[in-house]
Amino acid sequence: MADVKLNALHKRYGTNHVVRGLDLHIRDGEVMCLLGPSGCGKTTTLRMIAGLERCSEGQVAIGGETVSGPGTFVPPERRHLGMVFQTYAVWPHMDVLGNVTFPLQVAGVPPAEAKTRARTALEQVQLTGLDARYPHELSGGQQQRVALARALVAEPRVLLLDEPLSNLDARLREEMRDEIRRLVKRLGVTVVLVTHDQEEALGVSDRVAVMDRGVIQQVDTPEGLYERPKNALVARFVGTLNELAGEREAAGVRIGDVVVPARPTEEAPASGPCRLGFRPENVKLAETGIAATVIGRTYLGHTVRYRVAVGDEPLVIDGPPTLGAEAAVHLQIRDGLILGDGTP
Repeated sequence: MADVKLNALHKRYGTNHVVRGLDLHIRDGEVMCLLGPSGCGKTTTLRMIAGLERCSEGQVAIGGETVSGPGTFVPPERRHLGMVFQTYAVWPHMDVLGNVTFPLQVAGVPPAEAKTRARTALEQVQLTGLDARYPHELSGGQQQRVALARALVAEPRVLLLDEPLSNLDARLREEMRDEIRRLVKRLGVTVVLVTHDQEEALGVSDRVAVMDRGVIQQVDTPEGLYERPKNALVARFVGTLNELAGEREAAGVRIGDVVVPARPTEEAPASGPCRLGFRPENVKLAETGIAATVIGRTYLGHTVRYRVAVGDEPLVIDGPPTLGAEAAVHLQIRDGLILGDGTP
């Protein structure tokens, strides 16, 4: 195992500045997720850690060793990393055992030892008995496990996962998310995961770094990001967020005749117009409160999610299955966020 330190990391492609002065310490044995929309620089950052891209400025250190920086570049094969790509990159002409033993063969491990270690890795990912199958004989989830076993078999210092679950269906994605979490924690390996899927990030990671346009907006635990976002961008990207225009007051945000208790983010104005943000679970139907109208409903089994409107601003809330379209309701909001100066 090893920690990873990124110091003032930049990446430019001509005039396109993809990663901008990124600082991040990934602790030994930690699962860190780089989360953000497409084009935010998260995969480029992962590739600089791997050595598949050279940084334009700054340093990458793994286990206290500088592997990329001014005058220094350690090639990927000497960084002792494992990597699982979005497409798995499982070789179709090799059976499962051949895929997993290949990194050990390249490293010069004797064949008998390589097979023993490969079968141990396959057991860890629950693929025992599938040694002789070829990739076309496996499901998507099984191919993903082969790629994971191949990445782990060489006992890497750090495991890099690039959108590893994006090609799986929703049910299998959830199963593999839990399985990866259990496996890497049992093995104690340091993991850097890249994804745009917030459920994947929150469900697997110890901490999450939210990125936007090459800059880290916030690094925190999943709970911290969801409950205490630093700014509107993080609040909007992590979880479902409702918003209403209001006026900042000492006790919170005034919406019409109602003052909603709310905590300021780093961009909240001292007074005047602002945006109030709040999660669907922090709203309840009541006899009094903010007047709203139901405009749609979705049955989700465990609850009903309603689309309601306050004036011309749409919201989503969870409630009992008794409300119909165009029903008049009142909302009581708790634990809001003061997001900004009123600009959506």
